[in-house]
Amino acid sequence: MRSARNRTLPLALAALFALSGCAKATVAGPPAGPPIEAVQAAAERLSEGFNYMGAYKTDVGIDDVNGAELPAEEKFTRSESSVYDSTATTSETIRIGDELWLRYDGSPYLPEGWGHLASGGGAFAEASAMIGPATWIPALLDEIVEIERVGAMQYEGVVDFESVDDELTGLTAYVASDVDDADEVVFRATLDVDGNLDLFRYELEGTARGTMEVVFSFTEHGQPREITAPDEPMTELTQESMVEWLLGGYGE
Repeated sequence: MRSARNRTLPLALAALFALSGCAKATVAGPPAGPPIEAVQAAAERLSEGFNYMGAYKTDVGIDDVNGAELPAEEKFTRSESSVYDSTATTSETIRIGDELWLRYDGSPYLPEGWGHLASGGGAFAEASAMIGPATWIPALLDEIVEIERVGAMQYEGVVDFESVDDELTGLTAYVASDVDDADEVVFRATLDVDGNLDLFRYELEGTARGTMEVVFSFTEHGQPREITAPDEPMTELTQESMVEWLLGGYGE
């Protein structure tokens, strides 16, 4: 995708910005309303629940993720498979209300089996950016500075990425804080015939792993689903012991 800094807006859109003097953009769109309203409404409808698949693609590897989210019930699950420099790791995250379960495989530094944080898990998850698309996509789309319709139910625009809190970008806080010069980040959103978000994509330059493309697709909007606690042995954790558990034997 073209860099936002090298991208030229259509003259009509540029004129609109000049006349309005407003940082938030609206332009002529389909009968349902301006593009900014269409994509933000689709993001708000994520609150009804969905399944998702995503990928974080870089110059040196890829993270594949999938899961489901039920925001109204504070339920979220995510499975992730990462391959970087020929090293493969997997992880699973489940959040139900204030409880959090984590499991990692493939790393010699991380513990085996599930860890369970029964109290304070929700706060720990949010602070560590263990959140779902129903949280971070609306946060990004709240910072739209330009947008246009580029096809049937397809929209492209720019968000002010640096105005979004690191933990609300869809990235780990470590990766988000490492990004420089990201005030203008190009995104693309595709909606389905019912106005639900079908696909969301954006691209970052200057990360520690080079250029990163973030792509998420969504299905089963508003459909019933179950997100349950794992029925396996686990290590019970407290907020005090959580970090030590995550560090495992690193540095020994």
